[in-house]
Amino acid sequence: MTRRNSYGEPTSSLGSATPAQYLERMVLLNEVFQDGIRLEGIMEGDQPSLIISQPKVAGTLPEQPAITAFLRDVLKFERVDTLIWYRPADGLVIGDTKRSNFIQTPDGYILPIDLTARFATAEMAESWGYLPPPDTPLRRQIEAMRQT
Repeated sequence: MTRRNSYGEPTSSLGSATPAQYLERMVLLNEVFQDGIRLEGIMEGDQPSLIISQPKVAGTLPEQPAITAFLRDVLKFERVDTLIWYRPADGLVIGDTKRSNFIQTPDGYILPIDLTARFATAEMAESWGYLPPPDTPLRRQIEAMRQT
């Protein structure tokens, strides 16, 4: 059974993430989409939670064809699943690309507001019919973050 959100849209993500993986995903989204997501703090409790913020943007929900054109034609991603897109040039995968996770500004620009991102493994890329993802400066930057 397909899970759906409050808009009736299917939900899909790239899986759960540890806090460190979540922060990596945040860095990737900031790099790719210039999101301006910021880590504001950590809320302690039985399960600590990361507190993030993102700039407020005025706009409306874009239509799916506009989202598809933006991801495919502007950012050069290719759809590999209903809500998952892959960019062969750098091996980046984005998920949860449902309509309610985008805003269209009054000037027509599309902005994501709640996507997931990660680099594909060789196995992921090959399962979608692509060569293994290339080594890129951003991938090396993320790897370096893991080692500090």
